[in-house]
Amino acid sequence: MQRRCADCARQYAYAYRKGLSKEDKILASRLRAARRCGISLAEYNQIYADQDGICLICQQADATDLDHCTITNSVRGLLCGKCNKGLGLFDDDIVFLSRAIAYLKGEL
Repeated sequence: MQRRCADCARQYAYAYRKGLSKEDKILASRLRAARRCGISLAEYNQIYADQDGICLICQQADATDLDHCTITNSVRGLLCGKCNKGLGLFDDDIVFLSRAIAYLKGEL
């Protein structure tokens, strides 16, 4: 049962996050992502270390989004927000992505 109304809870959460250090915010973000995908924070940190914090698609730093298969919920790796959103907008559909590549190459 929630002890606060939605507006009060939102204000409390904002004030709490505002008081956190940058490191604490990063830790909290990683923990939330790990919990959503059913892995431990240690597993998340191991994936991050294995990838050196680099997005598997664009090869840029700051890969913090835990990418997972929406059907099996299995973790595929860490991506940057832009690449993760891109896959999501294409519904992880290989046919759509292949057609998008063909379009960019001028083949359609």
